Amino acid sequence: MRKLYFVFVSLSVFALLGLSIQSAHAWCDPRDITCGAVIDSNNSHGHTDINRYSCTGTLNLNGKADVYRVNHPGGLLSITLTWSGTETTALYVFLLGSCNQNDCIGADEHLVQQNLPAGHYWIIVDGRSSSHSHDYVLGIFCGDHPFPVELTSFDAVAEAGTVLVRWQTASEKDVAYYEVSRSEDDANWQTVAHVNSFGNNAAGFSYSYRDDHVAAGKSYSYRLTSHDLDGALFTSPQVASVTLSDSAQPTSFNLEQNYPNPFNPSTTIKFDVAEASHVRLAVFDLSGRMVANLVDRELSADAYSYTFDATNLPSGMYFYRLETGSFSSTKKLVLMK
Repeated sequence: MRKLYFVFVSLSVFALLGLSIQSAHAWCDPRDITCGAVIDSNNSHGHTDINRYSCTGTLNLNGKADVYRVNHPGGLLSITLTWSGTETTALYVFLLGSCNQNDCIGADEHLVQQNLPAGHYWIIVDGRSSSHSHDYVLGIFCGDHPFPVELTSFDAVAEAGTVLVRWQTASEKDVAYYEVSRSEDDANWQTVAHVNSFGNNAAGFSYSYRDDHVAAGKSYSYRLTSHDLDGALFTSPQVASVTLSDSAQPTSFNLEQNYPNPFNPSTTIKFDVAEASHVRLAVFDLSGRMVANLVDRELSADAYSYTFDATNLPSGMYFYRLETGSFSSTKKLVLMK
C-alpha cells in the first residue's frame, strides 16, 4: 500500500497587520512542490525558501500564509494538514485552481480532497488570526488516498436512539489510536471518540464505537483519523453516513423476545426505555455466570436494538436480563450450532 509523504516546514503566524498582496504575481510565484515531495526544514530547501504573504479577500486569510504550487497529473488530489500546539483552529488549508484568490476549490482544517483534471494548483496554509507560531505537517498526495491503514470496511448503522460506527482494518502498524469525528453537514466536524488501536497485526482488527449523543430524525456522517505512535495524523477520505428514525418516543419500559430464536451465531435484542435511565443489558448462562455485558450506561428515552454475537460460546440455553432503576425483565434464548 502506498503511504503519504510529508512536507515538514515551520510557520510563524502573526496578527493581521493590514497588509495585502501587492500584485497577482505574488500568488503566481509560490514555492513549487511535486506529488510526494519532502521538504525538510533543516536543510536549504526548508521554510526559509517559502514566500509568505498577508492575504485578504474572499478566502478570509486573516494571518500570515505559506503558498505552494503543485503540478497535479490528474485524478485524486489529497491534502492533509496537522500542526503543533493546542489551538484547535490555528491553521487552515485552502486549495485554489489558479493564482486568483476567488478560484477556491476546497478548504478545511485538516483534509481537502478533490478529483481534478491535470494542471497546476495553489495550496495555501493560512495562519488565520492566530498570534502564535506553529510547526505544521502538510501532506500532498496525488492519485491514491493518504490513509496509511488499509480499511476493508467502514460504515455507520442506525440503531434506535444510537449509531454504531464500525470499521475493519486489513493490516495495521504503529497506530496509537483512532479518532472518530461526526458531522451534520459534511463541512463542520466534531471529535466524538478516541478508540485505542489493538496493536500491530498483518491481518488487521475489527473496531466499533457506539454514539449515543444523537437525535431521532437527524442525519450524521462519520470519518476516521488515525494517530500514529510517532505523532503523524491521517484522515481517511471515506465517510459513513446514516439517518436515524424519527419514530415516537416509547411510553413504557419493555424487553422483547430476541429474534431469531434459536439462533446461530448472532441474534437481535430490542427494548424500550421510557425515560432517561442507567440501563444494563446482560446475557447469562444457566449457572448464572454473565457471559456478555451488552449495555451498562445511561440511555435516553428511545427504542433500542442490539446484536448479540455468540460466536465464542457453546450451544445451549442462555438468559438475557434488562435492568433499569425502576424496571427489570428476563427472557431466555437458545444458541444452536
